[in-house]
Amino acid sequence: MRYILCLLLLLNHVAYARLDLDSGDKNEKSYDNPSSLPSKKLGFFSVDIGLSYFYLTNKKVQDLVKQNFGHVNLLPVVRGAYFFDLNPFAIGIGFQVSYMKKKAKTFLDNPPTKRGNATEVLVYLPYQFFLDFKYSLFNSFLVFDTWVGYEEAFVQNRRSCSNACNSDRKAWISEFGKYWNSYLVLGGSVGFSLRGLGRGSERSERGFLEPKNILIKLFYEHDINLKMNELIGRREITSVLDMTKGHGGLSFSFEI
Repeated sequence: MRYILCLLLLLNHVAYARLDLDSGDKNEKSYDNPSSLPSKKLGFFSVDIGLSYFYLTNKKVQDLVKQNFGHVNLLPVVRGAYFFDLNPFAIGIGFQVSYMKKKAKTFLDNPPTKRGNATEVLVYLPYQFFLDFKYSLFNSFLVFDTWVGYEEAFVQNRRSCSNACNSDRKAWISEFGKYWNSYLVLGGSVGFSLRGLGRGSERSERGFLEPKNILIKLFYEHDINLKMNELIGRREITSVLDMTKGHGGLSFSFEI
């Protein structure tokens, strides 16, 4: 009997609690399952995919690359970051990477006037870690970003004669230019929401990977050569192929 009485008291308490919820604000949503209540998130992830037009600040290297490989101006950019949301401000840490590979018939003489059968390859792989400061206006319809980062760039220039050499020779007649560059990077962007005015719905009302906001961004960043002699791991710094660059372009940003 004591257990039955306790059970009745518990049910009575639950009934009164439900009644209080139902009599509250009609615009307030009630949840039968406490785990479905929206929880306050510390921040959000941001993924950017874009394409930039770049130029090398060292004119001598710019002319050399253009002479050997033609116009090398487009660079894909992928970046991801986690932001701590301090609405309307946000502070994020992230990683960015790009990649470019160009091939051309190598020159046989100097000054270059005639191309041979061997292939010359240029590989450029810059990546950076950055700290991003974000400011949003009009409920995230207009978003400004500014960031500072540390960038390392792998640069390789090699020649292949796999089609021009005898089978008993190595595929590479020469392999050189396995070098690195290091930079301080300064950048900024302005983004416009493609979802109209206002933020997307709360995470509890969205799908697992449904973005709360989608932005189209115009961005620009500039390298400052740190002029180091060597990187960690005894990686040699190159001054011959100084790929210090400035680049700007268009990207799509997905805030999740």
